Amino acid sequence: MSTTLYIALDRKIDGAQLNNNRVFLAKLVGDPDSMGILCGKLGIKSLCDFQSYDPQMLADFMDDPKELETAIAKALPIQWFNPSEALPVVKALQLHFEQTRFIQERGRKEAGKWEAVDRTDDLMRELRDLEAALSHAENAGAKFRLYVGF
Repeated sequence: MSTTLYIALDRKIDGAQLNNNRVFLAKLVGDPDSMGILCGKLGIKSLCDFQSYDPQMLADFMDDPKELETAIAKALPIQWFNPSEALPVVKALQLHFEQTRFIQERGRKEAGKWEAVDRTDDLMRELRDLEAALSHAENAGAKFRLYVGF
């Protein structure tokens, strides 16, 4: 089961393509320390800063009803963000990864080492997809939040 980066809007917008598969963005956002370092070097906000989770989603990850109740009580309320704040971040990440390839050590294992695989094209497709979804939300006057899920 792989994770993906989802986008949720504060209201329904006709024709919005929100949740295409964004597995490479999920990996980046799922590592807030590395993302924070990269975005700090680029002088931009971290894409991680736009994450907010629905406390009720915790039910998908917790079996114990008492633990779930405690976790929901401690959870922060959902936070919504203005797309105009995130679009420059997405564009800066696109520019960065056009110049610096997105290499993952996964591919095949040879001589005990993972083969490096260039996933830049995949990541760029996901960044363009996220940019389109955020632009659609901005044009409709909607707010958004990002979250990583299965």
